[in-house]
Amino acid sequence: MKRFLKLMAISLVSILCMTFAGSILNGCDDLPTTSTGPIPNGKYIASPGNVYTFTNEKGIVDIERWEIKGDKAEYWADDYVAYKATIVERDDKIYFECYKWVDIWSVIACIGKSGTEAVFEVVYDDVSKSITVKYLFQN
Repeated sequence: MKRFLKLMAISLVSILCMTFAGSILNGCDDLPTTSTGPIPNGKYIASPGNVYTFTNEKGIVDIERWEIKGDKAEYWADDYVAYKATIVERDDKIYFECYKWVDIWSVIACIGKSGTEAVFEVVYDDVSKSITVKYLFQN
């Protein structure tokens, strides 16, 4: 009986380790590395005084920001992804169409999917290399 319990414990730990490693490796492929969308890749940091304008910055930051990679965008707040979005061009306007997703943390916490379904209108200013984000609605 001891041997059986030990084997079960080792098997369970192995499965959890493989699941965790798989989710980390899968997470690395979520955002493309080349700019394929209407907004150049980069981290757009909240500008002082106006929380809705984000300026393109280089380097790693620990503050609120939109990260753009290809046709995908992620909104980070305090090292937590609050929104994941697809960048969509429609009627000569740019939108972040946010969606729900499943990750290892939402599975462990038994909360189901993370994030919300929302839509933001985005204006990219090529001169200042900034985006202005306007919340439209949530589904």
